[in-house]
Amino acid sequence: MFRLGSAAVLTVLLVLGLPAATRLALNTAPPPTVLRIEDWLGVWRDGLNVVWISLNPDNQVTVVGAAYSNDPNVPRSGLQFQTALYTDRISFMAESDPCSADFHNNARGELTVTDNGQCGAARFNGVYIHQ
Repeated sequence: MFRLGSAAVLTVLLVLGLPAATRLALNTAPPPTVLRIEDWLGVWRDGLNVVWISLNPDNQVTVVGAAYSNDPNVPRSGLQFQTALYTDRISFMAESDPCSADFHNNARGELTVTDNGQCGAARFNGVYIHQ
């Protein structure tokens, strides 16, 4: 005799109770994209701003960023840090100043960067394209 566990029974009941279009969408939805380390590496650009991500021998990555303003009187902002990659996001928080930035890789060649406005005179905010 074949017995289903309680999770399997609940899943079957939930799926059977859904409209046909929803069940079809559940069955045909593409699997979530899993980022590889190679999806992070390289040069990313958003206008004048640039982020370089390289692999270290210990399988961590080094992130170096430079942000520029269109105003020549505003100095460049920079950041550099090392981190491990576990998800589609990495975050940076400076130890000696209030700078923080969030990096989100959407696996389609775009890296969205959001800083807290305290990383220097120029901002890193933007959608960076993998070069």
